[in-house]
Amino acid sequence: MGIAERALDALLELASQPATSYYEAAVSRTIRSFLRRANIPFYVDPYGNVIAQRSGKRKSPGGPAMALVAHMDHPGFELTESAQLKAKARMLGRTSDAVY
Repeated sequence: MGIAERALDALLELASQPATSYYEAAVSRTIRSFLRRANIPFYVDPYGNVIAQRSGKRKSPGGPAMALVAHMDHPGFELTESAQLKAKARMLGRTSDAVY
């Protein structure tokens, strides 16, 4: 399996996890599992961020380092009430309620 296929498989696995604000545990577990399988050391900070670092030789000495940064969540809704065909939900995340 080539790198493109592996990257797509990883993206599919990550995108399949529930990931709204304050409910990021499944994404965090998936990321930590990827890192363990790749033998990349990591730690989880007090805020739940997964911090990983892979060291090694650069292909071009003195070349730039690379950093990847991503959110583990996205705006979403939490269902708070439901009755027949009506429901109430509260917005989770940073998107303004006015958007909806």
